[in-house]
Amino acid sequence: TTLTPMGLQTRSKEFIEAESRRTPLDRMAVPEDHARIALFLASSQSDFLTGVILPVDGGRIAALRAHDE
Repeated sequence: TTLTPMGLQTRSKEFIEAESRRTPLDRMAVPEDHARIALFLASSQSDFLTGVILPVDGGRIAALRAHDE
């Protein structure tokens, strides 16, 4: 879940806190988090990166996998 200005207006404080607790980084994503990943992927720094799925989720998928094991 990404916290946008509109989300701040339409989501309750309780929802935002609950979503933050579900994320190992203990916060929701903000649009800038996604923008930095897009800039990285568009840059030459990612030239050797191929064929991967890159979750931008603050560690949520990794935490779920660790919990299942």
